[in-house]
Amino acid sequence: MKKFIIGALALVAFGLASAFAAAPVASATGKVLAIEANKIQVVLDVENPAWLKKGAVVKVTNEAGEVVVTAGKVVEVTAKGFTFTTKEATDLPKDAKLTFQKGKIMSGC
Repeated sequence: MKKFIIGALALVAFGLASAFAAAPVASATGKVLAIEANKIQVVLDVENPAWLKKGAVVKVTNEAGEVVVTAGKVVEVTAKGFTFTTKEATDLPKDAKLTFQKGKIMSGC
C-alpha cells in the first residue's frame, strides 16, 4: 500500500513538473535593413515569433553565436520584421545574418 501511494505521488509530482516546465523560446533569423542613430530596423526570414511585441526585450547574436546586442527594446512590429532601440547600434553589421531571441530585462543600480 505504501509503495502504491509513493508511486502515485511521484507520478503526480512528475506530471506537475512537466506541466510547468519552461517551453523553449523561439528565435528568429533575419538581417538589419537600416540603422538610424540608436534605432535598428530588421527584416526576418520567418514569421514573427509569439514573444515579439512592442516593449519586448530582444537579444541579438551573430552567426558565430557571439552576443552583439544584450538588451534592445522593441518599439515597432511589422508583418515582416520589427524595429528596436539599443545603445549598441554601431556594433551591428548591416546585411549580416543575425539571430534574434527574447532577451532579459537588464536593470542596474
